[in-house]
Amino acid sequence: MSIAATRRSLIVAGATGAIGREVVVQAVSDARFGRVVALSRRTLTPNQFADTFPGIDAAKAAEKLSVVGVDWEALTVSLTPAAGCHRPASVTVPDESFPEGVRAAFANIDCAAMCMGTTKKDAGSAEAFVRVDFDYVVTFISLLRRFSPTSVTRYVQISSSGASATSYFLYMKTKGRADEAAVAAGFPHVVIMRPDLLGAKTRPASANGFSACSFLSCPSNASPRPPWSPSATPQERRAKVEPSPRGKTARSTS
Repeated sequence: MSIAATRRSLIVAGATGAIGREVVVQAVSDARFGRVVALSRRTLTPNQFADTFPGIDAAKAAEKLSVVGVDWEALTVSLTPAAGCHRPASVTVPDESFPEGVRAAFANIDCAAMCMGTTKKDAGSAEAFVRVDFDYVVTFISLLRRFSPTSVTRYVQISSSGASATSYFLYMKTKGRADEAAVAAGFPHVVIMRPDLLGAKTRPASANGFSACSFLSCPSNASPRPPWSPSATPQERRAKVEPSPRGKTARSTS
């Protein structure tokens, strides 16, 4: 078995956003990861990596990084029972109905990072915001469960300070609901990062006091769980909420 084959594989949603870019750049340089899959609106070739991911190690990126274009709306529609439903149902959609690139991207994943997010203003409406920050998150989780049902050992999600499914505020409520969906997925290790309000021009990985790859590193003794365990408690799922240091700003965008 090659050395690369023994390393971790990482998939990043929202890979071209402010936080996602930093996760990709650091993961490519981290020897623990032998494969990095960055999900974007369009597929990129290696000669486009430097412009999309400033500071990336070009040689290592050519070796381990693939940027896969995904249509989140199409994927979400294929997993929802009806228009307007904000939770993918357990419908029997054949694997072959998903694009080959998507199937390959989500297969044999060890670690997953959900860095996608927007705002009501940027999305254009409350419904469009919920579509991105909740529906697409659940779609990401559903695809991991489908194509890497037992291999995912660590799932990390960028949320927000104050996120709560019971909040009266749309932004906090939507983030809280997405966090609950992540915890409920049954992955062995779930980490919810809750930074303060993010500003677009900051380098988030350093500005918020955490290393993109250190919070993605997987324990070597983590044992896979079944893909869905609704009866397991949050403690059993070993979910962890980690706030960022206060007073720092950065913004994550999809």
